[in-house]
Parts: sequence; C-alpha cells; structure tokens
Amino acid sequence: MSETKPSSNITVSLNREQLKDITKQVRDNGEADHRFDVNLLEGKLSESEWSDILQTVEFKKDYQAHRTGNIAVEYSFNGKPSGISTTEAEYIAYVLVDKVQEDNVAIFLKTSILRKMCRKYIDDPQRDITGGDNNNSHLILLPVEELLNPEFIFKTKGVAE
Repeated sequence: MSETKPSSNITVSLNREQLKDITKQVRDNGEADHRFDVNLLEGKLSESEWSDILQTVEFKKDYQAHRTGNIAVEYSFNGKPSGISTTEAEYIAYVLVDKVQEDNVAIFLKTSILRKMCRKYIDDPQRDITGGDNNNSHLILLPVEELLNPEFIFKTKGVAE
C-alpha cells in the first residue's frame, strides 16, 4: 500500500492593491526591467484595472480637432451646467478622427484633471465660446497639445486642486 504524502503546496491570496504594492517595490528597487514574471503580473494587473475603468468612462468624439487643433469641451447647455460640469464619469476619453472620420487616437483623462485644464480658459474670449445646436452650448476650446500637459497629468508646478 502506498503512503500519501501531505501536499506541500502553499496558497497565498493577495488582492489587487497588495499585488500592485509588491510590483511597485520590485520596480522601485530596479529589479523589474528584466523579470518576465514581474512584467507579466504588471500587465495582468493593468488589464484588470482598465476593465474596471472602462465602466466609468464617458467617450466623446471630436470631428474637428484635426483641423482646429482643439477639442470642444461642453460645460453648460441652455444656461445650465452640463457636460464636464455634471458628468459622474471618473474618466473622459476623447476619440480624435482625421479628415475622413477615421478614429486615430483615444486620449483618456481623469475627469478631475480635464476640469482643471478647462478652468483656466473660463472667460477667455478665444477659448470660452458658444456653439452646438443653435449656439446653446458653452464650450471650452482646449488645445489638443495640452491634453498631455505634464503640469496637470503629473501634478507638477503646484497645480491647484
């Protein structure tokens, strides 16, 4: 009769935040760049996070950015807050198309960051305009180049909350 050996497998359960903390520690120690297992784990964590994030994204498509160099961000309609002022989405994604209306890029920004970017243009006659159906919308024309402004996305240079 054969003797059954007890299993030597160990099971450890870690949540997403614990796994992120471990991979951050490895990366901070300079040990992640050549570790397939760590890079794979980081990729899987990122995929999982984006799966959750996509449920909290409001998508906008701008058909004129290729021509104007700006995206139009609505903040009121018929004198009432709307668009960026009222959305409950955690992220806003702007899909930018070319002159034949082919989607070329999608830029995801935290809604709070996009709001900050737009605030500096309130009452700027070149950037705070009316438009949309019957000119009932108030819009900020935000330069596309500012969508990746490090002062906002990395919170540098004392950007106010």
